[in-house]
Amino acid sequence: MHSYKILIVEDESDLADSIKQLLINEYPHIDIAENGQVALALFESNHYDLIISDILMPVLSGHDFVRSLRLKGVHTPVIFITGNGTKDLVQSALKLGAVDFIDKPITLSVLRDIISSTLEIEQHKKNIVDLQRDSNPDPELIRSEQMALGIKQVSRDKKKRF
Repeated sequence: MHSYKILIVEDESDLADSIKQLLINEYPHIDIAENGQVALALFESNHYDLIISDILMPVLSGHDFVRSLRLKGVHTPVIFITGNGTKDLVQSALKLGAVDFIDKPITLSVLRDIISSTLEIEQHKKNIVDLQRDSNPDPELIRSEQMALGIKQVSRDKKKRF
């Protein structure tokens, strides 16, 4: 079992702590940043498998934080959360490559489901790359991982709320 590292970027410290406490048993490696600027600093010395980020924050917004990561070539999956889910925010999140977008208040079961499917998809992608790099790649194993990835992506996309 892979030990995933998650970054929560949220200016409401009570909400950030609540999310962390609700996930800590399943995902013991969780860091919290109170804004995008602090999150960027954490990325200088850490690798994260997933980002859960508010959009509207002081100092550096979630959008600007993720845009900065993308410009640096970092493509860690992002789940955006917000209390103000306007059409423009959703479209902007999609352009930045968000895997999902959740309105506050957050439902734990929905968040867990999105996290789980996102991390499974990312693991399949990594498995495919690793298999393809093998000096003697097994086409059947690669095909199997590609099929599993496709099924997982279709399943997640059917559940998206935006």
